[in-house]
Formats: sequence, structure tokens, C-alpha cells
Amino acid sequence: PFSDQQASAGGADSAIGNQLVGSKNGTKYYYSWCSGVGKISPSNIIYFSSKEEAETRGYTPSATCKGL
Repeated sequence: PFSDQQASAGGADSAIGNQLVGSKNGTKYYYSWCSGVGKISPSNIIYFSSKEEAETRGYTPSATCKGL
């Protein structure tokens, strides 16, 4: 369940939309369906609108999440 703000945050990479997530306390980003996401506390999950946004904010792709 996404909030209205998260659901409409799409951007140039809207095909990915809110499928990219990371932890406020971490340095990796994931697709929302990757196993590593289950280890992130729901209160710490943040959403990225694109890989570029995640990387600009200092996150790197998770090595365990295929396709990143």
C-alpha cells in the first residue's frame, strides 16, 4: 500500500515508479520484490523514482537483487 504521494511520484522513469526501495539506515537499493527488502523495517523504507535518484542519494544496487 502506497500513499498518494508515493504512488504519484513517478518521474521520467515511471515504468519503475515506486518499485525501487531502500532503507533510511542503509546504502543499498532494491526492487520491492527482492528478498533483502523483507529485512528492512517498514518505518525505514524509502522509495526512489529511478535508479538515478537512488544513486544520486548515495545508494548502490544490491548485489543479491537480480536485474539492478
